[in-house]
Amino acid sequence: MGRRHRITWVLVAACALAVAIPAIATATTTGGAAAATVVDTFAPASSPAARVIAFKPRYGFQRWPGRTITYWDASRERIAVMRAVAAWNRSGLRIKFVRARSARAAQLIIRNSRDVPNGCGTGIATVGYVASPRKAIINILSDPTPDKQACGWPGQTLVVAHELGHVLGLGHVERGCRLMNSSFVEGIAPMGCVTDNSEDAYIDRKATWRCRILEPADVRAAVRLYGGVVRPVRVNPNCNLVAPLAAPTLTAVWNPVDLRVDLTIQHPASQTIAPFLRTRADREERFELHRSQNTCATEHSTRENPFLPTLVPPTTWTAPPGSTQAESDAGAGPGTWCYSAWAVDTFGKFGRGPATATLVVPESPPAA
Repeated sequence: MGRRHRITWVLVAACALAVAIPAIATATTTGGAAAATVVDTFAPASSPAARVIAFKPRYGFQRWPGRTITYWDASRERIAVMRAVAAWNRSGLRIKFVRARSARAAQLIIRNSRDVPNGCGTGIATVGYVASPRKAIINILSDPTPDKQACGWPGQTLVVAHELGHVLGLGHVERGCRLMNSSFVEGIAPMGCVTDNSEDAYIDRKATWRCRILEPADVRAAVRLYGGVVRPVRVNPNCNLVAPLAAPTLTAVWNPVDLRVDLTIQHPASQTIAPFLRTRADREERFELHRSQNTCATEHSTRENPFLPTLVPPTTWTAPPGSTQAESDAGAGPGTWCYSAWAVDTFGKFGRGPATATLVVPESPPAA
């Protein structure tokens, strides 16, 4: 019997906003003939204080022969798998993922397993070609009661697409915005795609995900292995997971008795929020009301620009959705005035709008 030895590589990767998660890559040699199974991971981002502590092995994988990789989805993440497979198949890459007739006939098995780095929203996969009768694998963990985006279909789609990249033979890339970054931010996007850490940007990222999935650099790397072309990608790389709130209904009437403007603002219907987003919807619904002379305000306030002429700063509704709320303004002098109103959702995002109402405040009659 020939010599048999086992070489184990351990990859511990962390970057800004990432936790250190181990990934194991193993290679086994028997009698001088090499047969390798390399395993890599996609880990979640969480800790703002984490440092880069990465050791990156050079994987000795083989490219897949032929033009197809047959797969069998044995997971409970059907939407995520379909989206991830479709993203690679539309990318322009010459090799395609094709659903097999059965698990026995498949070259790749995508399955649920607890053998993942850090719970749902993380995954593990073999890297490169795995010869029959063995099978390439992707492990993901499904959570039957997900309460975070990484466990919902957006986060799982990014994980499966990332692991499919490993199956093709791609390794981790930490520079720039790539699907093959080794970590991602809360099921929203790969780490390198999140560059603005301001409070406003944090709120803007809530209830969104990187629906582009593949970045051009990821496809270029795969094309170098298998041929093909890099097809154009979405101009806007991100998609909303919740529709913006409708603009509130607003009316403004001059009250000659009390010499003020009486305003009526209607609370728009609330959004439908998926369970995996509910922990991010951690604010009360609010509204913001502006008054401006001659022209209507087109911009609402932000944390970086809080000094707009706001009549009523973001304020919690007292009226339930679908009902009206009364406000008044005794500060408008003679002239033409426009009132603008925005609704603010439970993620802290301003909705569609603004709703506007214009009126003329008359000159006050002279004293008798």
